[in-house]
Amino acid sequence: RGAPPPPMHYHLTVLNAGSHLPDDLSGIGGLYWLLLAAMSAALVPGSYLVLAQYRRLGRIHVLTVAMAVAYVLQTTALALELAHLAVFSRDGKGLQWRHTVFAADFVAEVMQGVSELITALLLLFLACGWTTVSLSSVGARLLGSLESGTGSVGGADSPFSGGSGDLGEEDFGGGASGGTVGLKKSGVMRRMTKQVPVGIVAVVKGLIDDDDPEVKRRVAAVTRALQQPATLMGAGGHSTGKAREGMGVGTVLVFALAATQLFLEMASRGYTEDFSGFHDHEHWPGYCLVLLRLVLAGLFAVGGRTALQAAEMQDADAAKFLRRLRKVGAVWMLAFPGLVMTAWLLPALWRHRYVTGGLAVLQSAALLGLAYITLMSEAFLSVSSVAPRSASSAGNVLGVRGMAAKLAVD
Repeated sequence: RGAPPPPMHYHLTVLNAGSHLPDDLSGIGGLYWLLLAAMSAALVPGSYLVLAQYRRLGRIHVLTVAMAVAYVLQTTALALELAHLAVFSRDGKGLQWRHTVFAADFVAEVMQGVSELITALLLLFLACGWTTVSLSSVGARLLGSLESGTGSVGGADSPFSGGSGDLGEEDFGGGASGGTVGLKKSGVMRRMTKQVPVGIVAVVKGLIDDDDPEVKRRVAAVTRALQQPATLMGAGGHSTGKAREGMGVGTVLVFALAATQLFLEMASRGYTEDFSGFHDHEHWPGYCLVLLRLVLAGLFAVGGRTALQAAEMQDADAAKFLRRLRKVGAVWMLAFPGLVMTAWLLPALWRHRYVTGGLAVLQSAALLGLAYITLMSEAFLSVSSVAPRSASSAGNVLGVRGMAAKLAVD
């Protein structure tokens, strides 16, 4: 009898043409490089145009700032994802939490998610007439289309009044001028349980039937709130020494939306090693993100229609811009759900590239388009208060001193 064989230890490595990168991601790096080059190339002229607006007006519009933040987040996300892919192709681990504190893969996904949320909100606010349609025109256009005897602007039955059981602008924003509203007077949570269901029902009904006067009245209130994102988030513009301050229902809803987006992005990371899924959204967090986008798309459709009706009575050029924005914005809003819901039609090997690459292309294209609109498009700038010809028309500022005095909010 001979001695037993010594124990054998081995490590098996399976490569794909000499790389650890799986075949379902083949070519994704080249796509990211192309998008990164396009985004980086537009940064120089874009930065010059932003500075030109600031020098001419002495302030910069918060729309431009938000667009720039989303743009930088997306550009950085592409660079981080390329760094992760480069390391992963060499060692099969990449820059992920379980392998390194420099989790470029996770950070890139969160950055792109936040960038997508900012883009969706900007498109929603713009479609509702932010910077292009005067606030009073929404109510005027609506009342002109209602049946006689439904009330007048500013009255108890106005679409924007805060009467009993109504859905008023102040129910979404930060409260009345010169004071803090909500928590002490009626309580934000109590107002949310009262007003949010009414608003949801109105938006759903508005998608189905836009001829009901009561539905129109309540949809107009939602649209009016979305025309004023600064007020919606509890901050107001300073124009006559007064400001709208405090936390309202709109503030809570916007931050809850952002928190939900971030939570779902983080929850989706738990499925990265799930071999039953063939792309990054083939799980419950991914489908919840799809549902979230569909909700925003519904708001976009209903609010945009109300603002467009108002613009048609006020400014033909603004109406023309809003019509185009509605078409392009609707395509972008629905493209993400469309990608996820149609991925199953493709061979399993193509699904990851189809969804991941498609989302990167959509988001990069949307930001390049938004940058063009806010910085170069005469069709938008000629009807918007973002960069008016006169500094005196540059809109209210966020505050009275410091950086807040340089941010125009309308």
